[in-house]
Amino acid sequence: MRCAMCTEVTTDPATLQCNHTFCKPCLQKYTTIQPEEEDATRNEIVCPTCKQPTKVTTPDRPVEEQVSQLKPNLSNQELLNDCTSGSFGNISGHDELPAPVPPSESCFGSIGPHSTSPLSNDRGNTDLSVSTVDPLQYPMCREHRDRQVQRYCKGCSIALCDKCCSTKHDGCDVESIQNMIPLFEEKLACVSRQILKKMKTTQDNITMAKKHICNIINNAQKVKGQIQHAMKISPKTMIQEVDIFSERQFNDLKVFIQAEEMRFRQYQQQYKYINTVVTAYSLVEIRAIYESFSTEEEEEDTDANTPMEYRPVPERIVFTQCVNDTGDYSHQIEVVHDVSDRKSSAVLHHTIDCHTKEDKWCPDLIDVTVVSSSGEPNTIMIVADFINRSLKSIYTSKSSLHKRCLKLSDRPWQIAKLHKNNIAVSVPDSKEIVTVQLTPNPVLLSTIRTKKEYFALACPAPSQLLAGTFKTSNSVDLLNMEGHVLKSINTGSIVSPDYIQITDQKNILVGQGDVNSFVSVTSDGEVLFYYPSTGERVLSCPRGFATTSTGDVLLVDRDCKKVIQLTESGQFVRDVLTEGLEHPRGLCLDNDGLMYVTLGSRVNVFTFKDLIVLGGQGEREHGILYSQRSTEV
Repeated sequence: MRCAMCTEVTTDPATLQCNHTFCKPCLQKYTTIQPEEEDATRNEIVCPTCKQPTKVTTPDRPVEEQVSQLKPNLSNQELLNDCTSGSFGNISGHDELPAPVPPSESCFGSIGPHSTSPLSNDRGNTDLSVSTVDPLQYPMCREHRDRQVQRYCKGCSIALCDKCCSTKHDGCDVESIQNMIPLFEEKLACVSRQILKKMKTTQDNITMAKKHICNIINNAQKVKGQIQHAMKISPKTMIQEVDIFSERQFNDLKVFIQAEEMRFRQYQQQYKYINTVVTAYSLVEIRAIYESFSTEEEEEDTDANTPMEYRPVPERIVFTQCVNDTGDYSHQIEVVHDVSDRKSSAVLHHTIDCHTKEDKWCPDLIDVTVVSSSGEPNTIMIVADFINRSLKSIYTSKSSLHKRCLKLSDRPWQIAKLHKNNIAVSVPDSKEIVTVQLTPNPVLLSTIRTKKEYFALACPAPSQLLAGTFKTSNSVDLLNMEGHVLKSINTGSIVSPDYIQITDQKNILVGQGDVNSFVSVTSDGEVLFYYPSTGERVLSCPRGFATTSTGDVLLVDRDCKKVIQLTESGQFVRDVLTEGLEHPRGLCLDNDGLMYVTLGSRVNVFTFKDLIVLGGQGEREHGILYSQRSTEV
């Protein structure tokens, strides 16, 4: 018998109430690394396989004592004795066979089809990699032990003998097990695909967590450098706070990685096990495994509305300088959350008025993006002013707010980041796409002439642009930097794309203002999902997109006056903002976890901060767009 966590022969087995059995040391380790609840005690042990809780009798005792009190299933213990005594032959010679992860109330114990099943009464030297059971041999009925199980009730999802059919399932849709094998195999193939999807999600979680660890280290070094540069007195205390916070985040992510790696191994075992069963075992064993995984699938379907994707979202530390009434500086460290943290709340950080002296009319901001740099200024905000036919860069340098304007030939629409401090802007009425360098002032680099009036604009790869025009044939065009169309990509029901966003997975989000949904497609034009096609969450006027560090999608609904958050697969997560938004359009996120939303002539900047480690009096500089005394200039 093998433990589903360590994949080795089970030592000192412990069986949970769901009938899953593990090594006690493995279960203790798993339980120890799980996140603690707010309560000081643990009232239950959650199964690593099916997540069902097992109540403990001594919740006030350490985890090790709770696990040690668990007893093994008697049939599993007997099987373990068989393994250790050599009845199963050389177990170590079959390490390549993955251990199954069976559901509760399954007759397969913890090692698959060779445990307490009636097929396993003759347990001599059994090769675990290939079934030794006659494919046409049927087990005996559990209720009528003198009769073989040869039929299957489709409605009740249970194997039957002839007597069961005539007494308890008269009138049910009953079929022979032999004829049901294709259905069993098809169902298991579906389960196998679902497990592959879970494996990919888990791998992505692990990759993202490791990336976050690198970001934490880099962030801590950057903040400590800022502290040493800005403070005249000894910065020792604040640097210690940074180290303490970083270490806590680092340890939390390590625990998360360990749990995800364990989960990945379980999925991997399930996947290999299903495929081994389908190709090597008898029809009866396939039937039993089908029943087992069907039970697990039904349990998972009960929570089908819960988004499956999850990736860790660490907080960030930001060094800020504060100005008091006398003009003196004080300092503080802030802990900033990310919108990806689905429990966080958006708080207005500050407002930036985008009027400039060159304006003839009140600005009408269509889009916004933010470019970060290592020097000063740290952050440059760029807005497309539709009514004044201009592109504006706004930034803070030496504690002063600067606004610079670049006049365009006509009204701009969407901004796309290219590389470093370079951006591209669509100018549809002039049939142009202009490229601009931020120095930090906007400087025109080139003008790309196009044959179509392109509104929506994104940069999917270096030296390529993705553009959408008015009343196209349900597609967007992939362009080179000379404006030539390389290929057209299907956009499903979206005829005239207004905004485009490229996700981290290189999928394309396309929205249209007068269509009450948006679409996600691959680079080959395969439609991944519509959001939403029907229902109460139908959009009113979708506008700008943004994607978070964990792959979530943010979307502005102009007429509903809100920002919504979805998973990467298009499942609704929450309304991020529902108040204080008058005709929002553009949307972007910066590297400090701030969210920018255009509202007419201004940009509102929102933070997800809820903790200040070391306090100070005065107004916040934050190293980015900031104006002393008043947030509007």
